[in-house]
Amino acid sequence: MTFRLRAAHISDLEHLYEMAKLTGGGFTNLPADRAALTKKLVFGARERLVRPFELFGQRRPVGR
Repeated sequence: MTFRLRAAHISDLEHLYEMAKLTGGGFTNLPADRAALTKKLVFGARERLVRPFELFGQRRPVGR
């Protein structure tokens, strides 16, 4: 069996929130808090934009 994974997107917020509620608070990195989840998703999206430049020793694009 083969699985494909992708990074979470802001459009996944509601599904992640529903999954977080099902854990009953037992999954520390997946809080049942929309604001906290939004913050994590935005941070992840920003890192995906910026990190490739850092990995190759290039300067970050202006405004990022």
